[in-house]
Amino acid sequence: MTLKYSPLREHQHSLPLRELILLEETDVERGLTGEQVAERTATYGRNALPRLARVHPLRRLASQFLHPLVLVLIAAGAVSAFVSEYLDAAVIAAVVIIDAAVGLVQESRAEAALSGLQDLLQAQVHVIRDGTDTVIDATGLVPGDVVLLAAGAQVPADIRITEALATRVDESPLTGESLPVGKSAGSVDPASELHERTNMLYAGTHIVAGVVKGIVVATGEGTEIGAIHRLIGGADMLTTPLTDELGRFTVFITIFIFILAAISFVGGLLHGETPKDMFIASVALAVGAIPEGMPAVVSVTLAIGVVRMARRGAIIRRLAAVEMLGSVTVICTDKTGTLTENRMTVQSILTPSFTYHLTGADPAGEGLLVREDGLIPSGYGDSDAALAACALAATAATDALLEYRKGSWETHGDPTDVALAIMAQHIPHDEAQVLEELRIPFTPVRRFSAAVVLDTATEEGWTYVRGAPEVVLASCRAMLLPDGSTVPLDRARMQGTLDAAMRSGERIVAFAEASGNAFRHGNEDELPHHLTYVGSAGMVDPVRMGV
Repeated sequence: MTLKYSPLREHQHSLPLRELILLEETDVERGLTGEQVAERTATYGRNALPRLARVHPLRRLASQFLHPLVLVLIAAGAVSAFVSEYLDAAVIAAVVIIDAAVGLVQESRAEAALSGLQDLLQAQVHVIRDGTDTVIDATGLVPGDVVLLAAGAQVPADIRITEALATRVDESPLTGESLPVGKSAGSVDPASELHERTNMLYAGTHIVAGVVKGIVVATGEGTEIGAIHRLIGGADMLTTPLTDELGRFTVFITIFIFILAAISFVGGLLHGETPKDMFIASVALAVGAIPEGMPAVVSVTLAIGVVRMARRGAIIRRLAAVEMLGSVTVICTDKTGTLTENRMTVQSILTPSFTYHLTGADPAGEGLLVREDGLIPSGYGDSDAALAACALAATAATDALLEYRKGSWETHGDPTDVALAIMAQHIPHDEAQVLEELRIPFTPVRRFSAAVVLDTATEEGWTYVRGAPEVVLASCRAMLLPDGSTVPLDRARMQGTLDAAMRSGERIVAFAEASGNAFRHGNEDELPHHLTYVGSAGMVDPVRMGV
């Protein structure tokens, strides 16, 4: 099969934007014309991963009996039946059938997992064509299309960014990194790796913040996710140490039994026995020498291993692959989503006076918030006004959404924002209705986000800030105490506490507040220097259960 890619595939991230637009023969403002779309659809095809040829169930079932281990079992069963050892033959037949059934189920699950990649390109997308913004099925995209994406959208193709506003993308399906990546227009080094291409969006990833506009440069199998699809679909079947050993053993035992039977047959003839009697005796000797119990035990043991692995969420396509796992001495694996849960979780809350630990946090509010001295806060204002202020700062100006749907909780938005929203659900605080008057989004340059809100009950205005601890602490002059009073910021002590948390592997987000609109006289890209530090949250991507 000849794959048809955009001619820019190898240079799509490094070309100057003006040159890329000319080579793609597109218009950033008006997009492609209907005629161009038709021509490129004919050239590049639909924006979809090809469906793998499905193997007929009967053919797949038949393939289960071609494994060397199964062939040994079948041969042993046939010989046992030939010499009237019907019980042995029935047991062997049962083992072969169970082996085939387990293998068939596992292959079906493996194919279902592979076909799941094809669903990554199924979505609706805003596209500009003939100067009109319209919504089409993502499968209709072609190289050169100009698309618009906003927070929450799935990226439908590989796209070169032309404009971006506070855009952050979850690229974990492709790179394994759980933290969102900041994106912007412009060129990057031609030798940059995939995760370093900040001017590119890749199919199958998700926009978690901001808005972005870009030009489609690769669709379908031409995308990076398409390359993964081809690699998985074209993987060769490898022999395992067990199949190699069984193959050698089968050849050895077959030759040995044949020679032994031949010697017995010839020897009997030399002693005057009839050929018929010696043939029966030689066959009986051969059957007795065949270790039919050995492959049966091995096959059943592997089948049990497959079932146990399936309970742990692992898909084993071939029985012998279980034994291959036992032969592994070095494992090369990514961390995010494999060893960890691929979700940020707040584990500690560091206020100026106390350290709190949050365990078992989930969107349902289940989990335990415990202070370092063992106190469990149970109500608003129970112990620490700074703790309540952390909850308010964590949820101000956030797009994180926690929803209870179809019997379970769903989360949407930036992983950091989601983690902070879940944290706030576990902190006793006054959930007064607030009116957002100003929002300053997070950017890699600012390294903070802020919101100015109005408490509709008291008509008091407050500014809440969250961001990198070095940025937030540099703008604070006071810190909040448990009783709600403030004292001058003990910068050295606070920095020491945060440094200790970072050394333990936690990612820190600092919180600060100020009364009124702290930005009314200043630049929104810089924090005013009269904030009150209220605390910080330490987050990790937790290790999966059982790792």
